Amino acid sequence: MTADVATIPQLLLTSEQQEGYNQLKKTPTDATRSLAEALDLSEYKHDARSAITLDFAAAMLEQCHKLHLGSEQTAAVLSIGQQLLQGCADGRSREECQELLRSSLLQLCSAAPAVAAAAGSASSACLSPDAVSVLAASFTKGLLQHYSLYQLVFTRLQAHTQHQFHLPVESAVAPPALEQALPEADWQAHLAAEQAQAAAEAAAAEAAAAAAREAEEAARVAQRQAEEAAARQEQLQRKPQTLVEAVDKLVALRLEDIQQTLSAGYAAKAAALMSRVAQMEQQQQQQQVSQQTAPPHK
Repeated sequence: MTADVATIPQLLLTSEQQEGYNQLKKTPTDATRSLAEALDLSEYKHDARSAITLDFAAAMLEQCHKLHLGSEQTAAVLSIGQQLLQGCADGRSREECQELLRSSLLQLCSAAPAVAAAAGSASSACLSPDAVSVLAASFTKGLLQHYSLYQLVFTRLQAHTQHQFHLPVESAVAPPALEQALPEADWQAHLAAEQAQAAAEAAAAEAAAAAAREAEEAARVAQRQAEEAAARQEQLQRKPQTLVEAVDKLVALRLEDIQQTLSAGYAAKAAALMSRVAQMEQQQQQQQVSQQTAPPHK
């Protein structure tokens, strides 16, 4: 699909802009940005027409710099280039633009440009025959040799493919203020305290788990003992049917009495032993406290 005729920007630069561009050529990125700002080609990174126009103008400036042309001569060459690009965008044929180039360069051609300009018979934009020859060859090898491609770009719409992406961005965590920083010794103490707290929490968790296991085991033992006691009581309460059962019942009753007597004795001895151990621990703690509070020997 054909588009509206593209309007080529005026490729006009002041002498200061030309000199600034020549000084920035050692850094191509800065030179390109400076030239794009001067020619109002802000979309040169994304738009093909702007990029080609910028490249075309940079090539003309480079050629003028090699020929040591003055600012007015360079401006005249840029004006010719602007007319050629505009004619290409307007749909003119290659032959028409070639004739426009020939006539424009012949108007600027002078056998002695400096003498003619001083005499006032021509403007200071006059060019020598050698400069005209070099510029004609440059335009022929550039624009005119690839005229169909230039015309295609400047008369057809450029296809753009757009994609939308949703990118979650996580904000960076701001570091704390310097006045909140800790000295090295305090920081090491803080880390040691955290490690001690973590160790204490781990020990407490392990102790709680062990206590839970012991309680579970004690519950199972108690349940088993209760079941065994219930079974024995049921057996003792059942009336014997034979002499053997009667003897077994008497033996079981006797063993039950002995077991209860022994259990009570063991419980009393264990309580006495625990009391004695507690007293010994208390006495030992008192001795340690008295030794710590005693005055040192000279």
